[in-house]
Amino acid sequence: MTIVTRGYGVSGGGSGDPLVVSAEYIDGTLQLTFDRPIIVSAPAGDKANYSIEPPAGAQQPTIAAVAVTSSLVTLVLDQDELVDGGTYTLTMADKTLRADSDGGPNLSGAEYEFDGEGVDPTVQGVFPLNNVKIWVTFNESVRMVNAGHADDALNSSNYAISGGVTVTAVRRVDDVTVELTTTTQTLDHDYTLTTSNVEDIAGNPVAASSPHFLGGDTPAATIISVAVIDQAVLRVTFSIGLNVDANLYEPSNFVVNKRLGYAQPMYVKEVVPGTGLHPTYVDLLLRNPLTKKGNYNLGVTNIHDLLGRVISI
Repeated sequence: MTIVTRGYGVSGGGSGDPLVVSAEYIDGTLQLTFDRPIIVSAPAGDKANYSIEPPAGAQQPTIAAVAVTSSLVTLVLDQDELVDGGTYTLTMADKTLRADSDGGPNLSGAEYEFDGEGVDPTVQGVFPLNNVKIWVTFNESVRMVNAGHADDALNSSNYAISGGVTVTAVRRVDDVTVELTTTTQTLDHDYTLTTSNVEDIAGNPVAASSPHFLGGDTPAATIISVAVIDQAVLRVTFSIGLNVDANLYEPSNFVVNKRLGYAQPMYVKEVVPGTGLHPTYVDLLLRNPLTKKGNYNLGVTNIHDLLGRVISI
């Protein structure tokens, strides 16, 4: 990734203006390092003073936040909106930044050019509902506008299933999920789904993959692991994604009991779901720390998987 300085002021900045000495695009953040500390001020931290011009035909990226720390200015972007390899131009408004030295000069309006590093959409999971219905989930929002468009997730020709099964219709479930109607699948037969042409909202194409699935119903979600993050945090991982609703955030739906020597449950004070629209894990923040070498049971009730089925363990 390269960033090319395009000048230090549309109004002709002076020689005392702070200058960019390095710039990096890292995991959805644009990090600008200046040759001297920058004053942490309201203009410098106001995302409205920064704008990004996308390449032709691409969506304008959203600047979610701005952070100023000494000589580093960090812009937090929505990485999913960037076109991989596209050329973007960052513009800072006049008097946005000011050097931290004896009331140093304001940086006049400046422009910087950088290459986008977008995230390619991928198929995250394939979940048969029955022998003629399949849910396909992506790792991010994909285009679902017109089934007649070649790059749209609603276009049935973008899906191919092995074993002679064909996709006859596609329905939107949510921003990251589609339901495929297929010809009849054989129960427990091993199939492969190939997805092509589908693009995310920035125009990044779906990454090549051929996930397997068994014809017929997908078993309801079960717990596949419980990990101790620290003495007061448990990470519970499920076999498939979860439905994020009020029940998932309700601490009383998770109960941790010590098997021996302690009658009262270890109360869960907060539930923090993992990332994504259908996270596969939750972190349980406990009211009291776990004891070393303690032996515990975990109970789960009223939680729903992404297919809407109740998980009770």
